[in-house]
Amino acid sequence: MSTTILYVRPEGGGWGPITAMASLSARLLQADLITMERRELGRVHKARALLPRLRGAESLLVISPVPESLNFIALVPGLRRHYGTVIGWVVDCWWTNRIPVAVTRGHLYDRLLVTEKEVVDDWRRVTRMPVEWVPLGADVLGALRERGRAGDYERTVDLQRMGRQPEAWDDDELVAAMCEHRGLAHGPRPPFGTTPEGSYANVLAAAAGARSLLAFTNLASPAGYTHPSREYVTSRWLDALALGALVVGQRPREEGSDELLWEGATLDVSPTNVAAGLDALAAELTHWTPERADAIQDQALRRLDWRWRLREVAELLDVASPVLDAELRELREALAGR
Repeated sequence: MSTTILYVRPEGGGWGPITAMASLSARLLQADLITMERRELGRVHKARALLPRLRGAESLLVISPVPESLNFIALVPGLRRHYGTVIGWVVDCWWTNRIPVAVTRGHLYDRLLVTEKEVVDDWRRVTRMPVEWVPLGADVLGALRERGRAGDYERTVDLQRMGRQPEAWDDDELVAAMCEHRGLAHGPRPPFGTTPEGSYANVLAAAAGARSLLAFTNLASPAGYTHPSREYVTSRWLDALALGALVVGQRPREEGSDELLWEGATLDVSPTNVAAGLDALAAELTHWTPERADAIQDQALRRLDWRWRLREVAELLDVASPVLDAELRELREALAGR
């Protein structure tokens, strides 16, 4: 029985982590990967998403960065005769007001996965379908393979700027000067690459070179593309932890986030008082050792690696993958050696 993954790639440079996850998923599940660029679908395509399908023997996973991209299932070749199990995995699932017709009125999906725990009931209510929580992750094992143990990284930056920040923390020159006054080295935001993959590589390199990374919950650092009332963890948090960096800022207060972010993974500081935040960080980093980075990475390996998520996905798709099984064994062996 074969497996296909459809990834609907959105515009924008911030989707590098999810693009990498789609490729990793295809490799580990030994699946064919179909990548489609997100665009506006017309009425005909949306109508196709409402048609029933015949049951085949193959499995289909749709990785949908935003809810509307679930409609792209209508463009999958052979949809109505090949697939026995169809699952959608929604990343920015907190936009419950944007759940599309493919799952509110259509019958093409068998099950949905969402990355935020607190919206599971909302999705179940709106879609009347089985909905499970499968959160975001990070390629921790890949980091170990490529870069080695986090405690061995050369870390020349004490506080690395990453992504959107609250207004008080958004001036890199001011924050850098305040860091210097306290003997802290500040890293400016990583440069954009020529592709989302290149931008993401720059993000990972910056996180690997820092003792801590600055990230605030979206409610403390809102933007036009963030949800105005729901809090959630994003990839910058998890990638930083996968590379052994402490996350400094204000963590999301949400049930799923509390399960992902353990005690010692983060240092909460004020989103409005930079001086007090930097004082707290300076005090925290007096206790920093390479062993602390190793301990953070070990917890990330135990809690965050994508392979744990994909094990759940494989079970729900009812597919077996020797590649995934082998890397899960490698993951367990790495943990046993800690």
